[in-house]
Amino acid sequence: MQNLKQWLRDTAYFPLEEMSDFFTKRLHDHEEHMSILEEAYQVFAEVLPLECQKILDLGCGTGLELDKIRQKTGFLSA
Repeated sequence: MQNLKQWLRDTAYFPLEEMSDFFTKRLHDHEEHMSILEEAYQVFAEVLPLECQKILDLGCGTGLELDKIRQKTGFLSA
């Protein structure tokens, strides 16, 4: 936590990166970068209750975790 606080102090006067620039820079390698979370996506799909009727996806990524849920349950239509 101390490192985060120091980083926040050190970068407080730097302009923020625009969201569109952030994603444009990462467009070509985002899924590869996020693949390190594949096991977490699988675990999430495994622990999702079978009686679950709805899932709220905030649309903050590419939906890789939803692919695992779809594979396991068939819950989400493509």
